[in-house]
Amino acid sequence: MFKLPTPRLPRRATLGCCLIVAFLSGCSSTSQPQRPAPATIEPQATVRTAPPVPAETAEQAEQKAMAEVDDSNSIFFALGSSTVTPGERGKLTQAAQRLKDDRELDITLIGHTDDNGSLSLNVAVADARVASVSAVLKSLGVRTQQIKKKVSGSEKSAGVCRSEACRQKMRRVDLVISKPD
Repeated sequence: MFKLPTPRLPRRATLGCCLIVAFLSGCSSTSQPQRPAPATIEPQATVRTAPPVPAETAEQAEQKAMAEVDDSNSIFFALGSSTVTPGERGKLTQAAQRLKDDRELDITLIGHTDDNGSLSLNVAVADARVASVSAVLKSLGVRTQQIKKKVSGSEKSAGVCRSEACRQKMRRVDLVISKPD
């Protein structure tokens, strides 16, 4: 009598089939999971949320933020720009002269942005503005050792500015001249 060879599956295939069958049989279980006994709810202290800020208060916050900006010691920029305009360059020329006259003075450049865009974009724009102001100061003869850099981004203006005038005030680099500690 003639026998046909029976096909044999490799061990891995057999093991794989067994795992699939075991998995599927586990999914067909009809028993319900045990539910924990209902927990008793203890009374909690009442959480109070702050009332919505009236529009008047928001306007006052915006006015306060704008008033805190010292126009004479700030370099302003257009939306998304890091280019120092000719009008703002005059302020840098005066600051550079003061720093060259007294080499013991330092200048700290603090970059800001408005709250348009993501945090990472705003930090990058503020950093580019600080770098641009630093480059202008160096080109005017200020020593690199006298220049300190900080980037604030939009943290201070976040949610405060509602008008374009306020946002324009936030697109700046502050110039802080001081004697080192």
